[in-house]
Amino acid sequence: MIDSGTPEWLGTPAVAAVDGAAAIGTQVALAPEPEAKAPKKYVTLLTLAMFGNFMAIVAPIAFSLSVRTAQLEPAHQSWVGYAVSAGAFAGVVFGPIAGALSDRTRSRIGRRRPWIASCLVIGVAGLLLAALAPSFAVLIVGWCLAQLGLGTAQLQLLNTIADRVPEKQRGRVSGLTGVAQLIAGVFGAAVAASFVSNSVLLFLVPGGVGALLMLAFVIFIKEPDTRSTDFGPRPSALMLLKNYGFNVRKYSSFAWNWLGRFLFNFGVSLGTAFGALFFATRLGMGVAEIGGIVALSGLVGVVSNAVAAGFSGWLSDKVGRRKPFILASGFILAVGAGISAVASDVPLLMVGLFVLNFGLGLFFAVDQALYITILPERDTEAGRFVGINQFSTLLPQVIAPAVAPTLLLVGGTEASGNFGLLYIVAGAFAAVGGVVITLGVRNAK
Repeated sequence: MIDSGTPEWLGTPAVAAVDGAAAIGTQVALAPEPEAKAPKKYVTLLTLAMFGNFMAIVAPIAFSLSVRTAQLEPAHQSWVGYAVSAGAFAGVVFGPIAGALSDRTRSRIGRRRPWIASCLVIGVAGLLLAALAPSFAVLIVGWCLAQLGLGTAQLQLLNTIADRVPEKQRGRVSGLTGVAQLIAGVFGAAVAASFVSNSVLLFLVPGGVGALLMLAFVIFIKEPDTRSTDFGPRPSALMLLKNYGFNVRKYSSFAWNWLGRFLFNFGVSLGTAFGALFFATRLGMGVAEIGGIVALSGLVGVVSNAVAAGFSGWLSDKVGRRKPFILASGFILAVGAGISAVASDVPLLMVGLFVLNFGLGLFFAVDQALYITILPERDTEAGRFVGINQFSTLLPQVIAPAVAPTLLLVGGTEASGNFGLLYIVAGAFAAVGGVVITLGVRNAK
C-alpha cells in the first residue's frame, strides 16, 4: 500500500524532522525484504535471548528496585519511580547512536554480535553496583549503567530480526519473542522475590540467567564478516546527532506508529513502575512481605501473555493483518486496568491482571511485526530506526514514573496513593495508542 500521508484528524506528529523536506503523499520505497526463511536455530536462540534480556531488565523494575529503595529510603518508597526514569533516560540517550554505529560496524564476527557481547558486560556491572549501592544516588547510577547496557543489547537483538526474518514469518517470530519477553518479566520478578533477603542475588540471579542466554546467541548465531564491507564515510558527530530524528512526512506511517507506541507504552509504564507498591497498598502489607502475591501475579501474567501473544502472532501471519490486533489490544488492556483500579482483594486483582496482561501480550506480539514491516531504510539503517523506534518504549519509562507520584497524590497520600486514578489513566493512554496506530499507519494492514 502507498503511504498517502498524514491523517488530518490528528495534525502533525511531534517528532523532529531533520532529513530534509519531502512532500506529503510521497511514496516511500521500503527496503528489500529478507528472502530466506529464518532457520529454527536462529528463532530458538533469539527467543531465549529475548527471554533472558527481559528477565534481567524487568525483574528490577517490577520488584528489585522497589525493595532496594525501601531499604535505602524507607520514608520515600515512591522514589523508585525516579530510579526507573533515570535508567530509561540512559537508554534513550544512547540507543540511536548505538544502532547507527552497529549498522556500520566492521568486524570478523559481524555487525550486531560485538555490541551484544560488550553491552552485556556493562549491564551486569550495573546490576552489581545497584545491588551493593550504599545510597539511593548510587542505586540510580547502577541502574542507569544496567539499563544502558542491557537495553542496547536488546536493540541489537531486534536489529537481527530486521536483518534476517521475512515478512511472511515475522508475525510468528514476533509472537514467540513477545511471549518470551512478557513471560520473562513476570518470571524474573517472581525469581527475584525468592531472594528478597539478599541484595546481590536479588539483582544478579535474574541478570545472570539473562546474560547467559544472550551470550549463547552471540556464540552460536553467526554473522557474515564485515571487515571488508564498504559502509561509506565514517559517521561524523553531526551525522550521529541527526540520527535522533527523521523526516516525519517522508516516513509518516513510521511516525504515527511511533506516536501510538509511545502512548500505549506510557499507559503500560504508569501501571508497572509501582506494581509492588500497588499490591502492598491494596492488601495492607509491606513491600518485602508480598513475595507470594508477586509470584501469583507472575503466574497469572505468564498464562495470559502466552495465550495472547502466542495465538495473535500466528493468526496475524495467517490473515495478513496486524492493525486489528493492535486496536483490540489497547481496549482490552484498558478494561484490565479498570478492573485493577477498583480491586481491593486478591481474586479481583488477579482478574484485572489477567485481562491487562492479555491486552499487553496481544499488542507486543503483533506490534513488533508491524513496525519492522514499515521500518525505513532496512537494508542500510535498520539499527538507527530500531533505536529511534525504541524511544517510544523508553521515553514513557522516563516520563511515566516521574508523573505517577503526582497522580498518586490526587486524593491520596504518599503512604496510600490513589492507584485507582493511576490505573484508569493508564488504561486510557493504552486505548488511545491503539487507535492512533490503527488510523495513522497507511502502508501496512
